[in-house]
Amino acid sequence: MQNIENKTYPEFDDDINLGDLLSLYWFYRKVIILVTLVFSFASLLWALYLPNIYQSVSLLTAEMNYDQQSSSGGSGFNAFSEIAGVSIGGSGGDEANLATATINSRDFLKHLIEVDESFLPNLIAVDKFDKKNNKLIYDSSIYNSKTKKWVIKKPSYIDAFPAYKKILSVSSDRKTGYVTISVNHKSPAVASDFIYLIFQEANSLIRARDLDEASASLQYLYSQLESVNQTDVLNAVNSLIANQLRKLTLANIKENYLLDPIDSPFIPSIKHSPKRLQMLILGTLLGFVLALISITIFYYGFQSSKLVNDNNANPY
Repeated sequence: MQNIENKTYPEFDDDINLGDLLSLYWFYRKVIILVTLVFSFASLLWALYLPNIYQSVSLLTAEMNYDQQSSSGGSGFNAFSEIAGVSIGGSGGDEANLATATINSRDFLKHLIEVDESFLPNLIAVDKFDKKNNKLIYDSSIYNSKTKKWVIKKPSYIDAFPAYKKILSVSSDRKTGYVTISVNHKSPAVASDFIYLIFQEANSLIRARDLDEASASLQYLYSQLESVNQTDVLNAVNSLIANQLRKLTLANIKENYLLDPIDSPFIPSIKHSPKRLQMLILGTLLGFVLALISITIFYYGFQSSKLVNDNNANPY
């Protein structure tokens, strides 16, 4: 053993080998244990500090089923519909993409905030969820739940959009026309309610859009019947009228116009995150590994520095 600055260190060769490392780690075992315990305790505190997050999921099918075309129209039907600007529908995959794009848009968030006054506070201002009393607790520095007034300036839909995207996940399958919506929230009931509101309002917006388009299209097509003489064009116009009437009918009678639940949103009873045990294990491992690396770098760096100083002091 050698004595350096009144501290005793194990002697090693310049070459690092497993035996040297094990001896070094055993020599500093108390430091390694202490660092590991500190990281373990810190990760435990962080895991306990994080609130429980619950996830509700719903599987829906996106298909409006009004795109039946007349076999007699052929290419003339398609050409005239393009000229007239009339929509003749699309596949389930097209509708799934439409639903996904609509739900993910800022304008849709703006619509949600306007139709449900509790949506924005539940999105932005919830501090935690009291599971025992089944009650939301709001951050009093942001929102006063008793008076239902904002303490700060009311966030705009632009300000709220990052929070909206953080809790929401929407994916679609073009082949099947299926849409999966999931929402994470501190309250399991709010997570489920958000999904219900989202697909109901998506249906409402697309229905309103199609009602307006179908009405305008029918008005135009009926006006064209008086001036059309060619049989092919007349058949194409009649087919388009039938298609728009079908769209108009479905928009008026079908409750779930665009999105129809296959697996309805549910109120989760088990938290989705945080994974506290995993956080504790990872924090402990991180502390252990960092302690080993730090000791290795410090000791061999110290030894290399000492060797250089000795060589400089004794050049011969």
